Amino acid sequence: MIKKLLKILTFGILGMIVAITLVLGYFGFVPGVSVLFGSNKPRDLGINFTVQDSEAARQKMGVTFEELPATAVPEETLKFSGQKVIQQSFSDTELSALIAHDPWKYNYVANPQLKIHGDGTIECSGLFIKDRFPGYLQAHRVSDQTSKAIVDNMGFLPSRTPVYCQLTASWTENKLTVDVREVQVARLGIPDDQINKFESQLEADLQRTVLSVPGLTIKSLTFTNGQMTYDGTFPEKISWATK
Repeated sequence: MIKKLLKILTFGILGMIVAITLVLGYFGFVPGVSVLFGSNKPRDLGINFTVQDSEAARQKMGVTFEELPATAVPEETLKFSGQKVIQQSFSDTELSALIAHDPWKYNYVANPQLKIHGDGTIECSGLFIKDRFPGYLQAHRVSDQTSKAIVDNMGFLPSRTPVYCQLTASWTENKLTVDVREVQVARLGIPDDQINKFESQLEADLQRTVLSVPGLTIKSLTFTNGQMTYDGTFPEKISWATK
């Protein structure tokens, strides 16, 4: 079951958190207790953003966004086309805003915060929205068998689950390097030995998944001092069905 969960298609840092969470976070907890202790809310990392931060990030990307019919089947709700060079730096505030204001109907992360420290350490927090995830899997054409295995093993999660991750990550010539240091699900930590056990497989699957996006290549991607610096290519147009 765990190997199947590792096949979840992810894109972006918050997607990485949720993938790690689903892979390593298969254990029970009581939602009512989490509400009592406030653990039903994502960890506050002190990142405050506005819609303007999201717009600033989109202008730097220079990508055209097109809306698709909301009634489209999941497989037809997200499309990429074209290719353009992007050499830009994005602040952690802009990245958090970009994720928060993603209107795609199967965006499964709410209340995201991404904080980039001076030494390159990345902290991420947010709410995983369970009922949107099956559509996400279908949109990314994950096989029915794998999707069913993933969804069946998410039954223990409440409808919105706080997740937190601390890691370092970088890309060089389309090669991803990840070091996951901490993962929490509703304030419950995942043991280090479990993180280490599946980290290399997760790294390989994430690399394959991200590079499968048409038009995307990564010459260099680094995180430091509140900034993500991207050097590579990206789809020229993204089409999506909105919520």
